[in-house]
Order: sequence, then C-alpha cells, then structure tokens
Amino acid sequence: MVKYFLEIMGIISKKAILRRNSFMFTLIVRTFAFYITLMFLMRISGKRQVGELQLSEFVTAVMISELAVLPITSKDTPVLICYVPLITVIFIEVALSLLCRKSVKIRRFFDGSPITLVSKGRIVEKNLSKTRVSVDEIFTEIRLCGYRDISEIQYVILEQNGKLSVIPKTGNQNVTLDDLNIKNPDIGMGHCVVIEGFIDKNALETIGKKEEWLMGRIKARGITDINKILYFIIDDIGNENIIVKGDKK
Repeated sequence: MVKYFLEIMGIISKKAILRRNSFMFTLIVRTFAFYITLMFLMRISGKRQVGELQLSEFVTAVMISELAVLPITSKDTPVLICYVPLITVIFIEVALSLLCRKSVKIRRFFDGSPITLVSKGRIVEKNLSKTRVSVDEIFTEIRLCGYRDISEIQYVILEQNGKLSVIPKTGNQNVTLDDLNIKNPDIGMGHCVVIEGFIDKNALETIGKKEEWLMGRIKARGITDINKILYFIIDDIGNENIIVKGDKK
C-alpha cells in the first residue's frame, strides 16, 4: 500500500505510475496530499485571514500557492522537489515572525508603521501620495463608519494590515453607559460549550468547568441526548442560552 502511494506521488518509478494509474487519479491523490500538507504548514506558520495578512505573510501565501500548483498539474515533477522549497518558505516566515517580535527595527522594516491620513479633520496630503490612498477611499471608509463629514473625524490611520481606522472627535463619539452614569454588569463574552452536539473542551476550560458539570446543566434543562443540542452558550457571569435542533422559537 505504501509503495503504491509512493508511486502515485511520483517519488518512485514513473513507469509504474503509467502502468497502474491514470493521470486524473494521480492529480486527485496529489491534490489531496498537498491540501493536507498546506493546511498543516499554514497552521504552523500561524496564518490569519487573507484580509489581515501583513506584506511578508502575503508574499509567503503567494509563493506557497505557486509551489503547490506545480507538482499537482505536472505529473513529471517529483513531489519531493517541491516539498523542500515549501518547508523552506514556511521556515523563513516563522523565523521572520520571531525576529519581528524581538526587534522593533526589523518589524518596522518588514511590516511598516501606521500612517496618519487625516489629522484633526484635515487630510495629510503628503501621506496620501506615500500610501497611494485616494481621497475617495477615505470618505468611503468614513461613511461606512456612520459619519457624514470629515469634520467629524479626529484621525484616519492606515494600519499595517492595510485597513483604515477611523477615530471620531470626542463630540461625535457614540454615547456610552458610563456617559449616562448607568451601571450595568459586565457580562464578558459568550462561550459556546456545545456546537451541534459536540462539546468544545477548550471553551469549557476557559470558563473553568468540566464535562460532568456541563452534562448536569444539560440534564437540568430536561435534555437527555446532547446530539439534540444545536448550541449551548454560557457567558462569563453564568448566563446560559441553549437552543435545541428543530426549535423554532
């Protein structure tokens, strides 16, 4: 079985591949193998969402995609030849991330620094030229944040991940409960301890509870089968919200 897999992957005997496998089947197996490999490598490198990638992370993602496509589409390319540069790219990215954490200068060189595009309601034109951000983009972001005019804005900052942060002037900020002197308990965040019948052990650990306690809470709700639960959320002060599959309420 191992020998058969190695033949398909192009690691041994190309003639054996031609004798025993079709090109399409080889593509399917290679695609599956590289998909699993890339998921593993990206997990190691700590990749975030594509929209949150830094420049170095984006370059890494592009290189990985190019390297992965080559052995999948070319049957004559041995897989091992592409595994080496793939692992090398991930190693470089991980090493670079560690260096950036240790040194501010290195981090600023590769990731850049936040750049102010609007200061105290006025556009900083020299920074627009430097960043190639248009005035239209700034006004679009201001409107998306719920403000009508740039005069309501204190700062607009281009962050290192390419997103624009809009900070309104004090008089245009949303009113908070503290502003109204209203006391409201901090409920923290909700932790989904059960999702579609499966227990999330990490969420349970976060709230400091065990499975025995969770099962007791479920039984107290009159539910005998955990598989019937769509989700069960508990916040930091103990409020519970449980929804059963098929519940239309």
